[in-house]
Amino acid sequence: MAPKFLPVWEMVRCFFVSVKYSGMKKREMIPFFIGLILGKNKTKVTKVNLLRGGLNFKTGIEHFCMHPGGKAVIDGVGKGFRLTEYDIEPARMALHRWGNTSTSGIWYVLGYMEAKKRLKKVIGSW
Repeated sequence: MAPKFLPVWEMVRCFFVSVKYSGMKKREMIPFFIGLILGKNKTKVTKVNLLRGGLNFKTGIEHFCMHPGGKAVIDGVGKGFRLTEYDIEPARMALHRWGNTSTSGIWYVLGYMEAKKRLKKVIGSW
């Protein structure tokens, strides 16, 4: 899903960093990159190596609203997406105040973000 919301320069940066970890030869880079864009990747570089390159999801996403399902969930998502304490604070506070409230927990996180003026108003519609 990353190609749908990440800028092209972030995917290119991730590609070149991940190639460094994979040990790929220079002559294999262009066919791999074209296959990656077309979704026909048949080379030795795996998704694990691409994730090692470190996609920075904050370049394409302004707000992270994660489910406050528990401390382990919040810590895991925060670590996986390399989010800062500022980004995961709303989920922690919703968990602290309301506990694990199933899917309605997202509304508490959004309410916290709105009360702290962390949401930007978008002008226009999709």
